[in-house]
Amino acid sequence: MRRGQVAAFTILGLVVVAIFSTVYVFREEIFGATFGRETSQALAVPPQAEKLRVFVDSCIGEVAEEALSTLSLQGGYINLPSADVPASPVYPFSNNFDLFGDSGNEVPFWFFEDAYGVQQTQVPSLRDMEKEIESYIDGFLSVCINDFVTFKQQGYSISFTPPKAAVTIGEKNVLFSVDFPIDFVVRDFDFSFDTFNKRVSSPLHELHAVAKEILVFENENYFIEDRVLEMMVVYDNIPFSGVDFECSPKSWTKTDVYNDLKNIMASNLPAIRIKGTTFTKGVSAKSFVIDALKKKHTLTSLFAYNPSWPLLMEVVGEDGEILRGDPFTSENEASQFLLPLFCLNDYHFVYNLKFPVVIALEKENTVFQFATLAIVQNNQPRENRANIGLFDVETPICDYPSKKLKVVAEGYRPNSVVSSLAGASISMKCLNQVCNIGTTQLEGSTFSLTKPVPSCFNGLMIAEKEGFHRAEKLVSTNQNLEEVVVTLEPLHEVVIDVLVDDEGSLREPYASEQVLFTFTNKEQKYATSVIYPSQKNVKLVAGSYEVSSSITIESSQGFKLKKKDIEVCNDVPKKGVLGLAGLTKKECTTHTIDATTINQIPVGGSSVDWFVNRESLLAATEVTLYALRGPTPQSIDEITKVYEVMREKEVRRPILK
Repeated sequence: MRRGQVAAFTILGLVVVAIFSTVYVFREEIFGATFGRETSQALAVPPQAEKLRVFVDSCIGEVAEEALSTLSLQGGYINLPSADVPASPVYPFSNNFDLFGDSGNEVPFWFFEDAYGVQQTQVPSLRDMEKEIESYIDGFLSVCINDFVTFKQQGYSISFTPPKAAVTIGEKNVLFSVDFPIDFVVRDFDFSFDTFNKRVSSPLHELHAVAKEILVFENENYFIEDRVLEMMVVYDNIPFSGVDFECSPKSWTKTDVYNDLKNIMASNLPAIRIKGTTFTKGVSAKSFVIDALKKKHTLTSLFAYNPSWPLLMEVVGEDGEILRGDPFTSENEASQFLLPLFCLNDYHFVYNLKFPVVIALEKENTVFQFATLAIVQNNQPRENRANIGLFDVETPICDYPSKKLKVVAEGYRPNSVVSSLAGASISMKCLNQVCNIGTTQLEGSTFSLTKPVPSCFNGLMIAEKEGFHRAEKLVSTNQNLEEVVVTLEPLHEVVIDVLVDDEGSLREPYASEQVLFTFTNKEQKYATSVIYPSQKNVKLVAGSYEVSSSITIESSQGFKLKKKDIEVCNDVPKKGVLGLAGLTKKECTTHTIDATTINQIPVGGSSVDWFVNRESLLAATEVTLYALRGPTPQSIDEITKVYEVMREKEVRRPILK
């Protein structure tokens, strides 16, 4: 192709994109003008048809309000994103966050890090939200209409086709145009409706834009993580970094630090204020007022963390329950000459933290909320590896397929033969857009899908089919490419048989024991977990796994852990200017852990690497899993020892049968 032709195609492509972008930017004005004309025409409905029109309008309004409320409370989603790797007791974070632990109220993570350490974003665009609302109206308007039963009982003869909604989220309103052809006859009068229009006042557009702007600022500046690090420095009950001149070094328990940090975050994170929003000045410290917005907005914001929410806390290099500082003068040989003069203790603890923060924006009684995962690594905010675009500009990628491509989805069969699959769903991700391509079907002698796809550099071709693990393949459709083959690994379900290694003797689990098994296959980006005996089957794909287990026992009466005094003793220098170098005495401090009652208590577990051969997996019907059982802990420090034993002891690898 000549340079002139290439240039012409390039210019044509830019023109198409420019036209599309212009139409999108001014879509509210275009739609609003049409909306206004159709609304004026609707006012001319004859009196005999007014009753029916009012009924349909009220149903549209009712369903529209439900859709807007649900979508706002769920961060721009009505149907929450599905989780590739579900949350588990081992790693409690996935695509969505359960606010109350009952799966009844969830919000999406707009930013999170999955169990494999991959950072992901799932921020819906305006068009994504419009599609969610349209789908909701199409599905639930018919429920409200209820086949016009009330009107039919009054002698109406009514026929109609299913509704099809078009939604535009404007700056101050959400516009609904519902294509809903209705023909009816009552006595000697007949009339037809085609389209119903409704305008609902809503700050959804503004709330979504502000939420996105706040998240972009957080992902670039880490103001949540920085505020938490400030709290850890300020509060004495969180050991962090510093020195003191006490001759009795301070010490803390991990359990207390964990609980105190949760309560500190719950009390202080709501003090974060976003500059440019409505809040009472002087309520928060100056460092807690975040300049994240480019202009002012008459809305309120709230940052929330609840002590019942998960917190992953690791104190690097500290395996025991007790955290204490290093006595510089008493344990450092080079400084022994200072002992008679003063005591010096150095405290420096390194933390890794992960915890959810829910951000809620409110205006005109509309609450828009979403979650983000805050991450501290080695006392520093996480490194950002996930980009979020600030401006909500729709790209016409999916609407302009230009490259004809054949996609073959193939899967492994029980005899290890690879063959093409019928009915596999094919989609393609390019930039921030996921384009639905279609499903594979018989084309000649093979199952495939040949269709135009968008021209994209380093896109992802995605294949999904029931009974197989989702597969992805990196493709550049803007290059000379005619066929793509995506290979799917089969998901094979096997029955679980569990044996507990109780001090060297194998036995079946007791009725009071529950065993949690977590299977993590990083190679295939697949993870699953089961709780035995309530779950007795597991689906696996071939590959290398880390299989972790933990055994808990449960009692309705609870396990009473007695009040525990932990004594920490150190050799410290005797006071006195005339003392001799190296002269020390033993001083002890006592830490009290209050008595508590818990319903479940850990009694063992294990972790082991396991390779699953594909042929063996597909031929198996059962898998035997092993877990280590230890003595029942009687105190909090004994609970800590349970996890230490889990790391130190070896357990048998699972066996397929």
